[in-house]
Amino acid sequence: MPDEIATRATLMLTFGLMACLGIGALVSWVWTRLLRRPAGPTAGALIGLALLAAGLGWVVWDMALVTWERRNHPVVQGTLLGYVPVTLSESRSGRKTKTVAPLVEFEAPDGRVYEVRGLGGSQAGREPGTPVSVRVRPEDPARSVIEDFQNENAALALFGGMALLAGLGTLQTLARLFFPPTADGTVPPRGRREPSRWARWRDAEPAQRWRTRMRTLTFATAGLAIIGVFVAAEFVDVGRAFACTFFGLGVATLQGGVASMLAKGKGGPLDFTASAIGALAFGGFGALLWALMG
Repeated sequence: MPDEIATRATLMLTFGLMACLGIGALVSWVWTRLLRRPAGPTAGALIGLALLAAGLGWVVWDMALVTWERRNHPVVQGTLLGYVPVTLSESRSGRKTKTVAPLVEFEAPDGRVYEVRGLGGSQAGREPGTPVSVRVRPEDPARSVIEDFQNENAALALFGGMALLAGLGTLQTLARLFFPPTADGTVPPRGRREPSRWARWRDAEPAQRWRTRMRTLTFATAGLAIIGVFVAAEFVDVGRAFACTFFGLGVATLQGGVASMLAKGKGGPLDFTASAIGALAFGGFGALLWALMG
């Protein structure tokens, strides 16, 4: 990605979330204390999520334009020279987290030979000398990229997923603000006082038995997902083992959403939508991690 887009994306990750949460908290305080409205926390969360979705959407749009433009760049066959160590992070104690990144040599259309380094973890398991496709940037071949998911589309997929989640969270919070659930977890028609059909079914004994089962199943699935990473690591690499764990946590989040929806006296469909968004986050991150390990 161009430096300006990469910088903006980094700022959104490091400061954007905190800034949006801070603005949301300020809106909640003003809404509750000064305007004396009971929906202050919901309004603040709505503003914070909307700002986050807008900021991430801006980054995603720029990344999408770059990715689309890159599709028109010529593809040449390069050669994998080997792997170079890359430091991902370093703690205060001096402990470093490292990975290895592929180094590819290729000949550009201008006849000159260049080297390009891919992202850490990409092209894993390939032997030096293996042919590797490279998308060449005609005006600046030194900034070409290896043609694979990790190097071409991973950043767009990551920020696109976060923008989607922020947008879904905004819509879910908007629904809670304009359609606040009553004590029975539903929004009955105007003038209607008796519990809705949903509330009567939810508070009945069969639904409560299902809620107990779903809560038990939620904890069991989450526990198996966490423990299963050690079992899965025997058959696949560690990255994909963690991806399986995220998939399992996504399923557990959905099960927890069903249990929340069936909570006696207060559960409603909006409780499930919040869990569905969380499950989408776990599942999407797991899918991205699985693809990055390919």
